[in-house]
Amino acid sequence: MRLPKPGLFTVIAVIVLALGMARPAKAGNNADELVRAATNTLSSFMNDPDLVAFQNMVRQARGVLVIPSLVKGGFIFGAEGGSAVLLGHRGTDWSYPAFFTVINGSFGLQIGVEVSEVVLVIRTDGGLRAILSNNFHMGVDASIAIGPIGRGVDAATTTNLNADIVAFLKTQGLFGGGALKGGVITGNQERNELFYGQPLTGTQIVTEGHGFNPKADALRQVIR
Repeated sequence: MRLPKPGLFTVIAVIVLALGMARPAKAGNNADELVRAATNTLSSFMNDPDLVAFQNMVRQARGVLVIPSLVKGGFIFGAEGGSAVLLGHRGTDWSYPAFFTVINGSFGLQIGVEVSEVVLVIRTDGGLRAILSNNFHMGVDASIAIGPIGRGVDAATTTNLNADIVAFLKTQGLFGGGALKGGVITGNQERNELFYGQPLTGTQIVTEGHGFNPKADALRQVIR
């Protein structure tokens, strides 16, 4: 019986690693860690001189979804996933965060592993409602455009000003932002309950103002 070539083991290892990282993480005690990571990501975007378009857009946004670490990898078959927090703009202030999971599978010529920091700027009430529907398909349930990827990209040439949602990425790896389209965003009720000590939906947190945890005050302060 012939053993597979060593190169095939490498390919399989990449796929297994990517799929493992793409699965929704158990809530455990990492809700606090996710909020801290989201705070760091949002602060980086808000203070990046190459992301002025992002900073201007946030001022008029209906919400932001922060994905501190979106992992994608594979060979031919790709797998993508990450954890996220959503904040909504309520009147003159921002809500506390609701927790979400991002999952995407794709098919195409894909080799390597990519880790991206992603922030979705939600520009319309319809876009916010779509994400809060608890089974949001990017590019299907609301229009999505890809903003600057990395540094030195002119937002005017890459974003659709009529889009419900604009995605901004800081990427390390071989994949482009177009892979976001087709991804699924679902609410993470378990993590909501862990963080707030009571069962709350994303809608209750983001649009109705339920839930309080001072551990998210730094995150809210960054976006203010």
